Amino acid sequence: MKLEHMLSNAAIQNFLSTFGYEDFTVPGALHHLKRSMQEEEFPHEVGIFLGYPLQDVRAFLSPERNQKYLLVGYWKVYSRLRSNQKKFYRYDCLNRTMQRKAAAGASMESILESMNPR
Repeated sequence: MKLEHMLSNAAIQNFLSTFGYEDFTVPGALHHLKRSMQEEEFPHEVGIFLGYPLQDVRAFLSPERNQKYLLVGYWKVYSRLRSNQKKFYRYDCLNRTMQRKAAAGASMESILESMNPR
């Protein structure tokens, strides 16, 4: 599971611990995130759970937030421009494919299964 792998990363754990995370199992971290979403206006650490690069989440949250970002797409990119441009392109392609399948009457479950075969 990708989320489980991400939560086992020491740099991610260190970052999330600054927001009060202590349990880095998937259920524990999601429980903390859910609680944060109910209590705060918007917990920006959610970017980590969405797969945004740690350095971009950190840069977005930094006090020097006025620093120049390189690209705005699915998130604000502050580093690794080329690799994130490629990632955004892949996301756009996946989005179009999913929309075509949905328009053809496929269920969300079958679309997701076709995008992530076992």
